[in-house]
Amino acid sequence: MGLEQNNEQHYREVVDKYHDPAASYQMTVRDYVVRPSASAAITITLPPVSEARGRFYTILARVATRTNTITITSKGDAEQWGDIILYVTGEKVLLYSDGLAWYNLSGGATATIRTTILSADVLLLATTQATLVPAPGADRVIEFLSATLKLEYGGTNVFTEAADNLTINYTDAAGVVVSDIIECTGFIDQAAHTLTRGVPVKDAIVAYASAANQALVLDNNDANFAGNAGNDNILYVDTTFRVVDYSNL
Repeated sequence: MGLEQNNEQHYREVVDKYHDPAASYQMTVRDYVVRPSASAAITITLPPVSEARGRFYTILARVATRTNTITITSKGDAEQWGDIILYVTGEKVLLYSDGLAWYNLSGGATATIRTTILSADVLLLATTQATLVPAPGADRVIEFLSATLKLEYGGTNVFTEAADNLTINYTDAAGVVVSDIIECTGFIDQAAHTLTRGVPVKDAIVAYASAANQALVLDNNDANFAGNAGNDNILYVDTTFRVVDYSNL
């Protein structure tokens, strides 16, 4: 599960520097904060999109004008990429990689991430939650908007459950629940490809410290599922979200 691995690395690493380039610069996967100053037009090139999968990056223009612009570009490896140009001092962007494309999450823009959960991990969701959206960085909060879940039936045998349902939480099983309960009877136990949806809970009241820089995870809120001895069922989760940035407060 590469997304979880990258998220865990991003979350536990101490970012010991930010980079302040005054000329064109090629970012590495560890350059989570870049603050360029442009005394002439310069270009900031993002790290390889596949290597940056599951990570957030902030680029803040310390100095930029209509003449001395900062162009943010990809390495030519990202789907549907369009260059971003910063013209104004203090302007910033928040970018996220899903391994194939870059998402500009600045200004409340939304993004959708697909998470693939294999049978063995579906069975253990009550014990080990699956990361849907990684932690976005200090003073940023993920707002959950919706999720579409697809059970891909492998053709051998079904998952079984008894009063086991899914929720989307901050952080882990003990975190605040941000979705309504996702009913699993008639969904996870089906012998056919089946869809369901998750929607936001009406009042996801949470202490700021329990939401800021916290991942969204998928949790089984009762006991672990059973069944699927053939180990061939897959759960796909497409999570739509936005990132709210409080770093300027």
